[in-house]
Amino acid sequence: MVASPADDAARLTDEGLVDYLIWDFDGTLASRAGLWSQTLADVARDELAHAAFTQEHFAPYLQAGFFWHDYETPHPHVRGAEQWWIAMAPVLCGAFHEATNVSPEHARSLLPKIRAAYLDVRRWRLFADAEPCLSAVSGQGWRNVMLTNHVPELPSIVAALGLAPHFAGICNSADTGYEKPHPTAFARVREHLVGAERVWMIGDNYRADVLGARAAGIPAVLVRRRHDDAPHFHETLATLPAFLANGR
Repeated sequence: MVASPADDAARLTDEGLVDYLIWDFDGTLASRAGLWSQTLADVARDELAHAAFTQEHFAPYLQAGFFWHDYETPHPHVRGAEQWWIAMAPVLCGAFHEATNVSPEHARSLLPKIRAAYLDVRRWRLFADAEPCLSAVSGQGWRNVMLTNHVPELPSIVAALGLAPHFAGICNSADTGYEKPHPTAFARVREHLVGAERVWMIGDNYRADVLGARAAGIPAVLVRRRHDDAPHFHETLATLPAFLANGR
């Protein structure tokens, strides 16, 4: 997190109790077209000039192996961006090898290019309703923090998309080693919600965001991707400020 509990506690001397919104990132506020499968297709296009690979060639090999696929197993021993990407090499480079039939050694050598392609900010898109919603809820007095399963470089993506001024802190699984919906992921972010009076989780994943928050005693709003069991659902973020205002 950007702000420490001590910093928050100092501010609360003057501010009193605070209302917090905990936000997911990918799929909620922004997205990368095609995610990991398109990333590999982009690299294949650049590296294998005479081949025509699409994201559909890679998707079947990316259904398991990421840390968030096995959220019950923490990974706090993976420290820093370099270790994180090395830990993901078997998944990413393995998928590249399986889909393109290049040698495992060749595929492994492409990890820096896969990393650079995924982080290319030109590929990331901020949802049109994200900034207006964040501005509106901030105007209502909510303080925004982020809790997400993501790559170590997430803060630079958030900054490039212009979202950094809206957030008091980012709690990222790549830093903590705990993926949503693991209880410790929510415990870690709650450590920074000093003096919290009201807290809501906002996200697009029913299991990670809604069920994870519910287990932590936090009400949640599911957005964008409907699930019949979600108690609160909004197709877009446009209706969220009014809902939160009425709920106060």
